Amino acid sequence: MVPWHHKGNLSVMASWPDVILNPNTNPIGYENWLWTAPLHYIRIPDWNCSYIPERDCLQDRCIEGALKNYTKRIVAPLGGLIDETQRQEALFFLLHFVGDIHQPLHAGFIGDKGGTTLKGNYFS
Repeated sequence: MVPWHHKGNLSVMASWPDVILNPNTNPIGYENWLWTAPLHYIRIPDWNCSYIPERDCLQDRCIEGALKNYTKRIVAPLGGLIDETQRQEALFFLLHFVGDIHQPLHAGFIGDKGGTTLKGNYFS
C-alpha cells in the first residue's frame, strides 16, 4: 500500500494532505484539492462547548467524517470500489487526520479560525 518512492517515510506520507493544499508546494494542482480543507477541522459555534455531529459535521465534511471515510477506504476489500492509488491516498489522509484531531485548535470555535485569531501572553 505504501508507494515505493516514499521508502516508508511516515512523515512524508502524513504531511502530504497539507502539501497538496499549499500553492507554494503544489502550484499546479492545489486547486483540485481545496475540497479537502474542511476535512482537517471540526468547527463548533462560538462559545458552545459541545460537539453535535448533526450540527458541526454536516454530510461528514469535517475531520470526524474524514476519519470514518478514509478508514473505510483502507479496510475495504481489494478489487472493490477503490483502486490502489485511492487506497494510498486514503492512508495518507488517515495518517494526517489522526495527527490533526490531536491538535486542540483543530477542534475549536468557528470564530477563532483554527486559533489564528487568539492572542496569548507568555509570562517568564
